[in-house]
Amino acid sequence: KQFLRKVNFIALLMAFKSVADESYQTEELEKYNSIPFNEELMMDFIIRNVSVLRDSRKFTVDIGINFEEININNANDYYLQASIEDIGDLSVFTGFEELDASGLTLHTGKTTEDTFNSLDELNQLNPLELFQNNITNVKLQTEKQLPEFSPYPFNIELNTKETAPNKIKTEAVPNFILRKGRDFKYAVVNGFLYDEISLQRKEGNGLIIR
Repeated sequence: KQFLRKVNFIALLMAFKSVADESYQTEELEKYNSIPFNEELMMDFIIRNVSVLRDSRKFTVDIGINFEEININNANDYYLQASIEDIGDLSVFTGFEELDASGLTLHTGKTTEDTFNSLDELNQLNPLELFQNNITNVKLQTEKQLPEFSPYPFNIELNTKETAPNKIKTEAVPNFILRKGRDFKYAVVNGFLYDEISLQRKEGNGLIIR
């Protein structure tokens, strides 16, 4: 996306230059009209050929995910919040990033039964152990000194009476585990992909669910 911003910036500078020196008057309008319309066939992240269980039946689908920048600190910083854009046959779409999940089965993320009392306790958690138990959300008792988003590879769910359900549907936040048989392969938390190697850093871009 940074590269696309750079290209757009350069295009704007060239447009301003052509207006200033009136070179636009020598350009042929037919060249502009020949540019195809943007059909929005790009998504941020596409998971292809993943098996999803629904009503005891297994379906093979693609899952398209897009990210939205959420400004924080008076718009001096931001974090990313993901949502499921589409589910089904997304063969006409292209992803900035793609994962071929052939042979993998999707399991919706769960929330811990235990409630933790501080961020220090969360620092001690092993994300891989959580994901091996299909857990993507961790309950936290306190709201004191919380950042704007979870800096961990799991979501922080503030202790409420009801657990926030993770669902696989359009506009939902993508939180799920991908397994090959019983073996953990990947976790997708707030649209970010984690495997055993990336989890060693214990860093992430999860959400705080209130």
